[in-house]
Amino acid sequence: MNNRRLDPARGPTTRVETRRNSAAEDDLHTAPGGVHHRHELPAVAHFKLDRLLGEGGFGSVWLAHDTRLNRAVALKLPNNPDASLLHEAQTAARLRHPHIVSIYEVGIEQGQVYIASEYIEGTTLRDELMQQVIGVTRSVDLMYTIAQAAHHAHQQGVVHRDMKPGNVMVDGQGQPFIMDFGIAKSMTDDETISSEGQIVGTVAYMAPEQAAGKNARTDHRADIYSMGVILFELLTGHRPFRGTVQGILYQKNNNDPPSPCSLVPNLPRDLETICLKCLEREPDKRYQTAQDLADELERVRQNVPILARPVSRVEKLWRWCLRNPMLASSTAAILLLVTCFATVGWYLWGVAEHNRSLTRKTLYRAHMVLASNAYAAGDFEALDAALQPYALPGNGALRDFAWYYFQHARQPVSRTLHLGGPITNVSVSRDGRLVAASQFNEPTVQVWSVEDGRPMRELAVSGRRCVALAFSAVGNRLLTAANNGTIRIWNPQA
Repeated sequence: MNNRRLDPARGPTTRVETRRNSAAEDDLHTAPGGVHHRHELPAVAHFKLDRLLGEGGFGSVWLAHDTRLNRAVALKLPNNPDASLLHEAQTAARLRHPHIVSIYEVGIEQGQVYIASEYIEGTTLRDELMQQVIGVTRSVDLMYTIAQAAHHAHQQGVVHRDMKPGNVMVDGQGQPFIMDFGIAKSMTDDETISSEGQIVGTVAYMAPEQAAGKNARTDHRADIYSMGVILFELLTGHRPFRGTVQGILYQKNNNDPPSPCSLVPNLPRDLETICLKCLEREPDKRYQTAQDLADELERVRQNVPILARPVSRVEKLWRWCLRNPMLASSTAAILLLVTCFATVGWYLWGVAEHNRSLTRKTLYRAHMVLASNAYAAGDFEALDAALQPYALPGNGALRDFAWYYFQHARQPVSRTLHLGGPITNVSVSRDGRLVAASQFNEPTVQVWSVEDGRPMRELAVSGRRCVALAFSAVGNRLLTAANNGTIRIWNPQA
């Protein structure tokens, strides 16, 4: 007989609790043909056993008939008759929520602890995960409902301690229901650990403080961590930490969980932020209530910004340093050494560059002194030699007033000609293209082209030296006078 219960949101529904046959996940084994492995128990108290639903390290679960209230129940028969187990089950029996499997009755009959709970027709979330890929929208809807149900339990002072897909039933309408609130389960070698005889949950889903046996620090925020693992698995199809028990425990305490977006690139960033906040190692950094988690998921459903912010790279680096102090210290020492070498190198380079700059400035001042002397002596060729190096683009920063003054002073001088000795006479043609000059005690006259600065010809006078010369006012005729009184008229270009 199925127990029918009115749900205000969905009307009457029939729900039957079932279990997945997986010891690695749900601590249960279904017996072939529904036969109990140990012995037959026809009845416990006023519950008539119908068939075995499953069993595991914690004990067995039976479909039973309540002869007093004439209803079907899921009857859990734990192996451990510890009184604390009975107390926790009695505490969980106070819970009344549409998405929490209700505990009807808890008791002891002839030394056997029994827990009668609501019988749900459906399948576990673990089974659904194995059968199909759960989309993002449905994953958010499921976790929103689970978080609200968990918050109700936390308000009643009940902490689940073993939240996982195997403890979430999904009925025919796709609605989730949390099972086994407050029920301590016996551990198995590859799944759960205990502390001082207390069973604290499943390694793959438990919080780090729970895995470390820190019972004083294990509160409702441990369930929030477990819900973060479930959300991670719903979104990516994988758990954040996998491997052996020792490997998972090491990862939980030393490694940050991987980014869900690294496994599913198109996953919304807000969901990644929510998931990673649930999976914080420190309880104070997680959502402080399951309702906070539900509110964040509702913001995602409404497509409005969430309140949580992603962990910055600086904070990630700081957390890594706290987890790996020896490696962080070694790395910091190496970085400090490299920084010191770089600083010393930079300082020496700066000193060398400073000295180089001083040397260039000193050389520039020396060139300006040479330019001043050349300008005073009328030696424009020496003036050009002193100014030319600083006309180049690379030396432009050195130029100051002195360079520009001498550069401006030499602008009228378009050509410099050298005859090789002291000049006594000089004349320029009317068109400015020719220059004639004679030297002291020389019987020749040199004619030069102004355009290219080369000598055109040499004219010999009749005496020992030329005493005067001049170009004519018309044409380019050149007149030379020698010391013997002879005057000659030349055509220098003929």
